[in-house]
Amino acid sequence: MFRVAFVLGGRRDAASRRLGETNMKILLNALLDIDVAWLRATPTTPRIYASGVRYRPEPLGSERWRDVPTVLMDGFGDCEDLACWRAAELRVRDGIRATPAYTWRREPGFRVYHVVVRLPDGRIDDPSARLGMHRRARPPAMSPVPIASGWE
Repeated sequence: MFRVAFVLGGRRDAASRRLGETNMKILLNALLDIDVAWLRATPTTPRIYASGVRYRPEPLGSERWRDVPTVLMDGFGDCEDLACWRAAELRVRDGIRATPAYTWRREPGFRVYHVVVRLPDGRIDDPSARLGMHRRARPPAMSPVPIASGWE
């Protein structure tokens, strides 16, 4: 296994925030493409919801983006790992043109992003929620709430 690290800098202004959101889209699409390639090359990979993997958050300010085989090996992933796997699975196995999409909320001094899967009809599938992010109450498998992400 090899590791790739992207170290992305920026300032706390509007131009840097727009660039950061562009970078997020580029990186999500890259992980999606990597997961699509894995699933095509390894058709015996279990489906995400039958795989036994769970959601596990990373510490704030720390990000490790994991592809499908790494999530399987670790037994867990966070939102971008799970959403890209699920979107790739829907594309490769079900012929559904799903995409990773994100939303964010403000925290003091920074933004917290959350990545989900947007289906072509606008519904949202949240693999993190389905795999343990909300332990007390399970959200519905698919939500009709649209998330603006910039993918078209």
